[in-house]
Amino acid sequence: MKKLILIACLLLITLPFVQARITDGKVKISLKDQRLIIKVDEGFHLNREAPAKLVDLSSKKEMMPIKKNNDEFIFSLNELKASEIILEYYICDNINTTCEQHKENYSIENNSLTLHAPPVKNFEIIKNSAARKIILNHHHFITDNLEAAKAKAKKDKKLLFVDFSAPWCPACLRLETEVFGKKYFQDKTKNFIKVTLNRDLDNNKESYDKYKVTVIPTMIIINSDGTELSRIIDFRETKDLVIDIEKLVKNTQKTKSYDEYLVLANNGNKEAIKHLAMRAYDMYDHKEALSWFKKLNENSLFSASAEIYVEERDNSKNLLDSYKKYIAKYPESYDSIVWRNELAKSHQAQNTTESTTEAKVLLQENILLINKIIDDKKLQKKIFNETAQGLFTNFESEELYSKLVDTYQLLKEKPSELAAILMLQKKISTHPLSANRTGEVLLAIDYMKTAKMNSEVESWYSKLMEQNPSSDLYPRKLARYYLKEKNYAKALPIAELAVKLSGHYLFWSYVLLAQVQKEMNLKEESIATASKALDLPEAKNASNKEYVDQLKMYLL
Repeated sequence: MKKLILIACLLLITLPFVQARITDGKVKISLKDQRLIIKVDEGFHLNREAPAKLVDLSSKKEMMPIKKNNDEFIFSLNELKASEIILEYYICDNINTTCEQHKENYSIENNSLTLHAPPVKNFEIIKNSAARKIILNHHHFITDNLEAAKAKAKKDKKLLFVDFSAPWCPACLRLETEVFGKKYFQDKTKNFIKVTLNRDLDNNKESYDKYKVTVIPTMIIINSDGTELSRIIDFRETKDLVIDIEKLVKNTQKTKSYDEYLVLANNGNKEAIKHLAMRAYDMYDHKEALSWFKKLNENSLFSASAEIYVEERDNSKNLLDSYKKYIAKYPESYDSIVWRNELAKSHQAQNTTESTTEAKVLLQENILLINKIIDDKKLQKKIFNETAQGLFTNFESEELYSKLVDTYQLLKEKPSELAAILMLQKKISTHPLSANRTGEVLLAIDYMKTAKMNSEVESWYSKLMEQNPSSDLYPRKLARYYLKEKNYAKALPIAELAVKLSGHYLFWSYVLLAQVQKEMNLKEESIATASKALDLPEAKNASNKEYVDQLKMYLL
């Protein structure tokens, strides 16, 4: 599969429309069966990563392509009310030197198109200014080109704000839809060169490795020479994120390099040791974090959590003792709610009278604590501010009710479990959701699944598909949900749609479709789909071995 080509916005040169451009005359636009189809001549390609839309001039409604790849864009005209439209898209040459924006005004009459003078006088011509090309997204972040961003930061004498994310990550989508577009955030970060890096793109792998980013979203402030000054993990609401950024910037002059902190830490400087411990924890390098925490000789939820993470990974014999020790040390914490349930599962697995009794005691303690936290909002705020388990911004109550459901399930108290499910349903139903805030909806859907709100889950996935008609993410999520529910008849057409819409994620859409076809005993179809997936470059990645082995089984 060809690597994705991203257009450069570092050097913006504005020219009059009458000036000839290399992509002028290289496009073919046609109408067929209530569809508008855009194709380009040989030697050029449509940029599927850049913005593309059709605007109905009567209703001002914006329509996204129903198909979007390098060879062809397709727009549905079924909902078109007017005969006047604006088309916006980008064309690049195949030697990757130039990408040009096309913004054209057409009228549609008797199934034919007439080109009119463009509604704007100027076009952006975007030249290749770095090793790779980039584009500014709709929040003015440079997209997937850290090197070009560093060059601009050096020229403008600015710091960089780098967002490490992925389009399937709910917390990342929350930042995208709830924070980065807010005027307050834009105003407060106008002196940064802002960059976003998709973890799934090969050309960003070096940046992820260099900064040891293993959890997303991670936001890092760096100098133009690439030196990391500080990092922020997980979703923050707009004002909280701005406060964090301003604090970090204020302290940048005091910020030292990793090597400088290392020297100080090895000389016993506690501030440096704590800095390195938290830095490692934020990188999910719990083993290194634990080694630094131990040198501090002071306990915290973060050091306890790091120890438990390491023991879980290593299948340590000390894990159960660590659960007990830290539950006793931090009895009224969200972390202990998690640990009690895990410890109870271990006791239940032993299936002895003594272990069963111990499990019941732990679970009853959790029920009392969860109900106490639900009723005491001040305590709730304190507990979630202190937890080392991550942030649950605006979903703290849903998380508590969800843990209550889990606890009653472990106790096998069905009436109480159903009562907790009803409380969770009520809480979710009062949470204001919008398809425009996709990350928030995806988080809410997880709680809906726990609350057995199947029709709501299906409805919200469908709303996200309608809101994002050119995205393969939401069809893939809905198809996977149907697959888990064993509703294969519904899963099949949605999985097929995900394949049609997929670009970079085609391999995973093929895997999903092959799974559905296999469950429906469509042997020939599953073999054909598995073969297509195995032909893609992603099948050679060691990280996808589990999927590859599964696909090979379908061929037998």
